[in-house]
Amino acid sequence: MTVTKDQILESIAEMSVMDLVELVKAIEEKRQPLVSVAEGRKAVEIVLAAYESAKTGRVVKIGIC
Repeated sequence: MTVTKDQILESIAEMSVMDLVELVKAIEEKRQPLVSVAEGRKAVEIVLAAYESAKTGRVVKIGIC
């Protein structure tokens, strides 16, 4: 299965909208968001590494593990 740049960007945009909606709800309800900033950052790092790997054909190491 090949994933295109547009598919990745669309997925990131959808995740970002859902995360922002959740963040606003958390603020309104005076609670912690379901996903922490650290976890969100890890997810973005993984997606960007996957895109770079697909683009270059190389393994891209990430520093989250």
